[in-house]
Amino acid sequence: MRRFALLIIVSIFILNYTNILYAENNRSTLTGADPKIINEIDNWLIQFFRHNVPKGNVEIRYNENQEYWDPPGYKIYKAQFAKLLKAYNDIGLANVTEILPLNMPFLEWKNIKRYTVEPTKKCIDSAEEVKENGDCIILIAKPSMDSVTNTKNMLFRSNDPNEYKVITGTFKVNKLSIGEEYNSATGGKIPQSYRIRALVSIGKVSKDCKVEAVDWGDIGEDLWITNNIATFITNLSK
Repeated sequence: MRRFALLIIVSIFILNYTNILYAENNRSTLTGADPKIINEIDNWLIQFFRHNVPKGNVEIRYNENQEYWDPPGYKIYKAQFAKLLKAYNDIGLANVTEILPLNMPFLEWKNIKRYTVEPTKKCIDSAEEVKENGDCIILIAKPSMDSVTNTKNMLFRSNDPNEYKVITGTFKVNKLSIGEEYNSATGGKIPQSYRIRALVSIGKVSKDCKVEAVDWGDIGEDLWITNNIATFITNLSK
């Protein structure tokens, strides 16, 4: 009888250990991963794929080292936004009209562009949210974690109120029609899935979790496109 009970205990241990290994090393499962943490990572990814189509006057600045005068009523963007704004116009999400400079100093004018932007009906109908100021929030793809390959605990300082985990795995991208149009206009391509690692803080008392930094990269490549986690850890260690 004792031998039979011992066999049952050993069998349960083997099954549990196998499940842990499966969750840590098999790319096809989220088994064993904390659903709360996975949900937080999914929310972070969704924010990344949300686009804000502004309404009103915008100013795009091409030289970050230059000092500018902030014109009243303008929304200010960095140079990278120019490509997005052109795509919004090309696929009919916004009507974009350039505002030509009037009596503006040349040295300032050559490093900025100003536009009026009016979201279209197509944009409003496609929007997840239309803000009070008329800006439209457009989701161009629905990403979500689809595998966890490794979970690593990290400790930075003993008096830190949080503990940390680095979750490594992959996330898939469910493309939406508006996203396909956007990619066609920009000449970009979104793969079906990416590698990802996310640094998550978990309150030692509250148990609340927050995504602090995320790196991602192409599957099959060794390098990460970003260096966000390393930057976060460096700043935390100062």
